[in-house]
Amino acid sequence: MNEQETKITHTHKLDKSVMKVLWVFAIALLLNGLPNNYLISGAMAELGSYDVIKLIHSGRITVTDY
Repeated sequence: MNEQETKITHTHKLDKSVMKVLWVFAIALLLNGLPNNYLISGAMAELGSYDVIKLIHSGRITVTDY
């Protein structure tokens, strides 16, 4: 007797636009899990003893207390 093996494969294909959305969602989840200041460190803005800042401004400055 000849026995034939039948192999059944199931393939699921998603549209390319759906795959792009899923990739963006996956990357956003991974980046959300990173600690703060991991990719971009905070800026160190300090002036020394004799540093000079030149500022030229024309217009109005409004300060609002929140």
